[in-house]
Amino acid sequence: MGLMSEFRRHNVFRMVVLYLVAVWPIMQVAEVVITLANLPDCVGPTILGLLAVGFPIALHLSFGQSSTRGDCSRRSVAQCHPRASAELDLYRINITMRILT
Repeated sequence: MGLMSEFRRHNVFRMVVLYLVAVWPIMQVAEVVITLANLPDCVGPTILGLLAVGFPIALHLSFGQSSTRGDCSRRSVAQCHPRASAELDLYRINITMRILT
């Protein structure tokens, strides 16, 4: 399978759109609050930087969420493959801890 088909299978494109839809109002509210509260000019870029750092983390987590193979299409990974679900959770924790440290 190609990379694009894997992205489609794991709904990565949906996550990108959802993240952008969520980030836009956050930045709009931050702009208003920064202006009204007379906060320093560095606050806006800091918020944007934090949201930018969260983007690859959200993509990574969305890539591991899908379980649309075979008979598991309507059930969660935990119901279909309990061991795979536990291994996936450990993998996510490991990657998240490596990113944060």
